[in-house]
Amino acid sequence: MTEKTTEAKAEFVDGLSEEFKEAQHSPPKMVKLKNGAEEVMPLVALTVMRLERLLKDAPMALYELAEMARDREHKPWGKTGDEFLGLATPNDDGTYAMHDSIRSIVVSAAEGEGLDMRLVNPVALPSA
Repeated sequence: MTEKTTEAKAEFVDGLSEEFKEAQHSPPKMVKLKNGAEEVMPLVALTVMRLERLLKDAPMALYELAEMARDREHKPWGKTGDEFLGLATPNDDGTYAMHDSIRSIVVSAAEGEGLDMRLVNPVALPSA
């Protein structure tokens, strides 16, 4: 690294807020989902944004993704798997692999069956 680069990096770091600096050394916030799993809040937020985008742009893909989250052997209809936005990856047998954290978020966010399926907040309400 050149001296100029090192100085620029130091200047950048000095300009960061104290809150941001502290956040760099803090563990990420965990949230409890409706299915009982605990997941990292940024992953939950990102996944929900992707699910909302699927609902808007490819509702059939959202339905198939939810069915796959509920049943690991479910094979999506047609080419809906092309729309999964990286939330699941194809296997050779026509099924899709989904990380357990994504699966927990999808299961907690997809409520209802068939045409009655809707997205809800996957985070469990705190118990009173």
